[in-house]
Amino acid sequence: MIRERPGQTSDDAVSDHWFFLSHPDDDWYPKFYHLLEKQPVGPRFCGYTNHVDLSSFFMLAARRFIEERERRAREAGRHFRPVRLHLLIPA
Repeated sequence: MIRERPGQTSDDAVSDHWFFLSHPDDDWYPKFYHLLEKQPVGPRFCGYTNHVDLSSFFMLAARRFIEERERRAREAGRHFRPVRLHLLIPA
């Protein structure tokens, strides 16, 4: 899922896509960490947690960062592609 969704949006010419992952268990953390070490998923994968509420806070902070970056780009007369945030919750 972590590789699939970013791959499905990589050809989007209109928007950038950033991904967050939330799963209620944490027993997968060590294995997932080692997988990320071996094969990083790239900068569009922003992080993971086992608390959906914390995911919301991460996404709000990312949205504020994006809005500030957009504001600075507009002030400098540069174009800025909008960013869509995605929360992945595996079943």
